[in-house]
Amino acid sequence: MRKILKSFPVIVLLTLLIQIFGLLRSVYLSKDLGASFELDAFYLSNIFTISIFSIVTSAISTVLIPNMVNEKKNSKNNSNLNYTIIIMLFTILFSAVMMLLLFLFNSNINSNFSEDIQNRFLIMTAFLIISQFFRIVSTFIMSNLQIKGKYILSRLPNLLPAIVPVLYIFFVGKIQIVHFVIVLSLSYIGEMFIYFLFDKSKGIEKIYLPSIADIKKDEKAIKMIKNTLPILAGSAIFQIQIIITNYLAGFFGQGLITILSNTNQIVGIFQGLLIANIFTLVYPQIVQNLNDNLKSGLKKTEEFISITNIIVILLVWGYAAVGKDLVSLLFYRGNFTSANANMVYSFGMVLMLGLPFSVMRDFFYRIYYARDNTAIPTKNAFITVFINIFLLLVLRLFIGEYSLVVSTTLGTLISLINISIRMRKDKLIINWKNIIVWFVVTNIMGLVMFTSINWFGVSTNSFLYNLLVNISIGLGILGLLVCIILILFKKKITIK
Repeated sequence: MRKILKSFPVIVLLTLLIQIFGLLRSVYLSKDLGASFELDAFYLSNIFTISIFSIVTSAISTVLIPNMVNEKKNSKNNSNLNYTIIIMLFTILFSAVMMLLLFLFNSNINSNFSEDIQNRFLIMTAFLIISQFFRIVSTFIMSNLQIKGKYILSRLPNLLPAIVPVLYIFFVGKIQIVHFVIVLSLSYIGEMFIYFLFDKSKGIEKIYLPSIADIKKDEKAIKMIKNTLPILAGSAIFQIQIIITNYLAGFFGQGLITILSNTNQIVGIFQGLLIANIFTLVYPQIVQNLNDNLKSGLKKTEEFISITNIIVILLVWGYAAVGKDLVSLLFYRGNFTSANANMVYSFGMVLMLGLPFSVMRDFFYRIYYARDNTAIPTKNAFITVFINIFLLLVLRLFIGEYSLVVSTTLGTLISLINISIRMRKDKLIINWKNIIVWFVVTNIMGLVMFTSINWFGVSTNSFLYNLLVNISIGLGILGLLVCIILILFKKKITIK
């Protein structure tokens, strides 16, 4: 744990750099290509491929890593490697089926796409699928490095596919989207080779020499696959929802897929930089706490929920206060208009409102995962996705394109309610009083910060100047509020 805590600031820094380069990529693509069908085709292609491999990597992170921890002393055990090979074979099959379907129904991808755009979409999807396949190998090696305590090395190669596409954009005069995708694909392959250099494990060499007979006899690997199936199903249905949402976005008009993608990029910065890293850090501790004592483990999980949501809720209010300047600074240039930027901010605000509920739900999911129960979170995910799609189809008749994000936020809240009811039935009792108290207190703090920025903040033609001044005001107000709370809390203890 001490090594994790020491590595955490560097991991956050690496994550921040990756997010910044990813954001720069989106910014300059939007600047040169605008909210166009050409860029819509790239984002839709990227979403298709990322969806497949997010399913795979989520399975690896929840099944492969715990087994690596349990068997790291057994150097002769190949179950983890055989498991990865099975996952790779499954992915190849699924990718081939998807490419065949896209080829047969390419003209139906989006009725607004011209024949040339549809063909580019197919080519880009093929390149991205091939490149993402190499990322499975990278994920295996990354997991191996994490088990060995090499947390920083496990994240360092991820910088390559973040930096290389941005360098391509800087050094070419006019962006050719297919050429850009080829460069992006090659950077993923380069990432894998860097992982090979970092990992000195001889066992990884066998990944290119799979023995089907050995795999069939490997009961441990087969068991791991069975444990993975619920996770795959839950991840798959969630990714299908993302694909459907982005697919329907194309029917609201030109540029909506790009606007939605840019929105997710903004919200993803907060999720990837803070929330995901927090979960990575505390999940092993949650498992240990629940295994030691269920009641005290649940109480400590409540504390993790409250601490995480303090950060998240303040970020939500911060985005409400300065988000419009942030989005305009990043995207309002070139062919990306002010109206496009305002829509990104509005979409982002709706999605940000759902983050605190998402945090609570994901902590509850991890309670079940820690107790070797993947079925209940998967069932909840299925119900949630169906509700999200239903809400999207209904709300689009009343609020148009805003249904793309409102349905997601409402679905997250319903998902939290469903899993909370199920936890109560399973005698996993959470003290909601403490969670709600901190939820209310933090929102009051956020409201005070938001109001202060509106009253005392600046609004000039310089988005950067606005951000620097208004963020400083917000941090100053937060610091003052924290001091007041600490003083009141200290007095309360003294009285008792």
